[in-house]
Amino acid sequence: MFYRNNVIGSEFEFFQTSSAGYLLFTTSSGVTLNSKSGKTKLAGQFSGATLKKVGTDAYDLIGDLG
Repeated sequence: MFYRNNVIGSEFEFFQTSSAGYLLFTTSSGVTLNSKSGKTKLAGQFSGATLKKVGTDAYDLIGDLG
């Protein structure tokens, strides 16, 4: 869970080591999550991504998304 008081420009790194399931990013109402082609989950085992806060309620998600 990420809180509004995180500084714009903050970055959070995620890495999936498990082969079971996948890591999914979701938002609450009023929060924007920007990613290529609207993808919001890691591609699978050994995939990684960075979530960057770019606005008060906006984040960019970049990495190995599937």
